Amino acid sequence: MAKLNRKKGITSQILHIFIQDSSATTGAGLIGLVYNSAGLVCKHINAGGILSGAITLEDITTLGTYQSPTANTNMRFKEINSVSPSQGVYEIHVHNDWMNFTGGSLIIMLAGATNMAQFRLEIDLQADVNITHVAGTAQTAGDIPAMITAVDDYVDTEVGAIKAKTDNLPTDPASNTQVNTRLATSGYTAPDNASIAAILDDTGTNGVVVTAASKTGYSISGTKTTLDALNDITAASVWVVTTRTLTSFGTLIDDIWNYSTRTITAFSTSLALSVWDVLETAILTASSIGLKVKNNLDALISSRLATSGYTAPDNAGISYILAESQSHPTLGEIEASAVIAKEATSSAIKTKTDTIIWGDVTSIKDVSIGKWSINKTTNVLTIYKVDGVTVLKTFNLTDNSSVSERVPI
Repeated sequence: MAKLNRKKGITSQILHIFIQDSSATTGAGLIGLVYNSAGLVCKHINAGGILSGAITLEDITTLGTYQSPTANTNMRFKEINSVSPSQGVYEIHVHNDWMNFTGGSLIIMLAGATNMAQFRLEIDLQADVNITHVAGTAQTAGDIPAMITAVDDYVDTEVGAIKAKTDNLPTDPASNTQVNTRLATSGYTAPDNASIAAILDDTGTNGVVVTAASKTGYSISGTKTTLDALNDITAASVWVVTTRTLTSFGTLIDDIWNYSTRTITAFSTSLALSVWDVLETAILTASSIGLKVKNNLDALISSRLATSGYTAPDNAGISYILAESQSHPTLGEIEASAVIAKEATSSAIKTKTDTIIWGDVTSIKDVSIGKWSINKTTNVLTIYKVDGVTVLKTFNLTDNSSVSERVPI
């Protein structure tokens, strides 16, 4: 990503950018883009801000002459020249408001046109140092030079004082013949080496052994540095040692547990309280005794059934009932059997009713005999419905084919 440095608040910024041709394998620049090229999109963002909406690109009337965009949501854009070596170089004019963005930086993004590689430009808006205060004091134009002069004079004075001291040193630092203030032999008192030897027994290895006169067999060994460090040991120094164990003190653990009058509260009432006052919400360790008590002791013990009130179940009877119930068909099987039986009955009824001639049934239903008459001339018997008008049937009485009956005409 390309980067530029600009002082925050600067105005009338003309910038030049390079846009690469994504279809070229030589790294050549993309030519021919204009402010309104199809698909060309521009956006910006400042540190701590949010991504802007689409920026409207506008043309530049005269290259090299700043032309302010018509709004702070716009930016001017134009190609410099399409001929080598300037192909792919474009001029942009940014709005003055952009140079006052907070956050210290601004990123301008361009993309979307055909064969256009995505372009990003970061502008650092804190590049120039502008000292306005020193140690909380506001500075004027002449304060800084005056301060530099004062520092320079102070350094000269201090260097001169140092030189005055070093001038007293011998020309050859290895020689002490010019050091007049050295300790005279007459002022030197030799140490009481015999007394020191009575206290310190030099081992001849990595340090000394200090023998305690009242504790035969006990000793402290180490270098002077490690022995001096013993004076600074605290309880915290012991507990931060990751490899510490109580068992390293011999039979200390057994001695504690074998002590007949031991109690936890003997160590401090706060120790017992710190155990029993732990909140339920803080007991979370999986498989811990505390979590098991919390999860399983979930009711008052006094609310549980006493042993004297408990009657054992009749397990033999329950087993017999279970065996009997399993030997009978289930409710689903009974319901299925009933459905099958009903289907068989329905099928049988349908077989019978399929043979009925419903036209005959209708005729029988509609018959209601009224009067009848015999025509002497035609020997025709006419039977009427109950209205006495509608003819129901007629019979020819002269039909000799049958003596005992007559068929309808």
